[in-house]
Amino acid sequence: KATPEEKRKQDKFEKEIIPETYKILSTCGATVCHVWGCEADDLSAWFCSNLPQQSQIVMLSNDKDWHQLIEKNRVVQAKITTDIIKTVNNIDKSSWLTNYDSFCTKYEITPSQWIDVKQLIGDAGDGVEGVPKIGETTALRLIQKYGSVESVIKNAQEGTLEIPRLNKTSVEWLIENHEKLYITRRVMNLKHSEAEFVEVIGSKGIEQLQQAINKPYVEPDFKTLQGLCFENGELDLYDDMENFCYWLK
Repeated sequence: KATPEEKRKQDKFEKEIIPETYKILSTCGATVCHVWGCEADDLSAWFCSNLPQQSQIVMLSNDKDWHQLIEKNRVVQAKITTDIIKTVNNIDKSSWLTNYDSFCTKYEITPSQWIDVKQLIGDAGDGVEGVPKIGETTALRLIQKYGSVESVIKNAQEGTLEIPRLNKTSVEWLIENHEKLYITRRVMNLKHSEAEFVEVIGSKGIEQLQQAINKPYVEPDFKTLQGLCFENGELDLYDDMENFCYWLK
């Protein structure tokens, strides 16, 4: 049950921050998509799945869950950094941009295997339990060597897991509680089938997203945007307004 302070913050978020964010983004020319009860990662996953195959998609998010959605020659992920909007002309050389090849080089797995890593480490922020004593580094070593969670479980059961400094507690948990990992995968997976998207987002929510795809681009209203930036204290956005709007275009 939410504490009074948590309730106050949630009320402020819903009644003040969301409407003001809508106002600023819409004035920038953005198409704002919002489905109550759904997180942005599920909506982003739907767009990655349903935009035309020739689309070039840049996902601006620091959320590593979105790594699952990276696709070769189609979907890339960019970190939100303080200087991101000043380097739009350098997009192909930016150190903050992750495409399919740079992901594979960095992690030595493919984006489709990232869900296996997430299964093992869980997500404390979302209340999803992972394997005790396994962090990202160990999870990566396991998936790099064995390829999938299923193979990791099989080797744990057969006593053949060969990862340096792998905690005994982790191995015992994998043997005794591995069924939980399949629930974890279902909760954290973003690569949904069409039927799963209906289950997660709802048919009405999907209708909203389909309408957003066909919505024409609107030019930014810079004069109104300037006023909103001052009103909300968004002076960094004001300083780089044109570059920020480039992303939304």
